[in-house]
Amino acid sequence: MDAVDGIIFAKIGTELSPDATVTVSVAQEAKSWAGIGTEAGPPAGYFSVTYMSCPAAEHANGDWWVGGFTLRNQTSGCLPLDVQVHGEESVRHPVISFWDKDCT
Repeated sequence: MDAVDGIIFAKIGTELSPDATVTVSVAQEAKSWAGIGTEAGPPAGYFSVTYMSCPAAEHANGDWWVGGFTLRNQTSGCLPLDVQVHGEESVRHPVISFWDKDCT
């Protein structure tokens, strides 16, 4: 893991089924050390990104984006996210483990 200006990038692409729109946000408690990296975004990433997949008629298998997550000034962590699937009332709260961090 090479850090550039204290930022480590973990490549984890985003894949959506056709016709899906999803907003992924770094949970409030992790905003001081994590971000969402996108192909053309800033090195530290964003706190929230909305992904919109093409219709099935255009891409039957859905869409995939280059990107991942950024960690600032740390080499591992448990990243809590808020994921809103448009059309669903509830927000999902997954936690991503980086570099063998035990997140249980």
